[in-house]
Amino acid sequence: MHKIFAAVAVTSLAISSAIAQELVADPASITTGPAQIVVNRDKGKMGSLCATELYVDGAMVGRVQPGQSTTITAPAGAKELLARPALDSYICKKIYSLPQWERRAPLDGQPATFRYGFTGKGEPFMEATP
Repeated sequence: MHKIFAAVAVTSLAISSAIAQELVADPASITTGPAQIVVNRDKGKMGSLCATELYVDGAMVGRVQPGQSTTITAPAGAKELLARPALDSYICKKIYSLPQWERRAPLDGQPATFRYGFTGKGEPFMEATP
């Protein structure tokens, strides 16, 4: 009887251990936050009349002017940074009002730095920088 009880106890312990390991998430898969996000805005003649609006998961979190930088705090679990030309001037509204001018970058819960600017053809870009 003691052997049966011991075998059942060992089996229960092994099953409980296996279940516990499945329930505990891999630390590398857990996103952390809030995270500091720095956006550096290029200064140049292309796009220089338009400020840049910044959004995290659809909520506006800031603006940055040409030649300046800003730091925003992305909340824990934030998935995406969106940058687009501000449409508060006639010329910016006329040229950049379509969604094709939006630039998106994934967020992973870690601090990040991005460069936002315009190509020589006037097309906005956003890239992660070290």
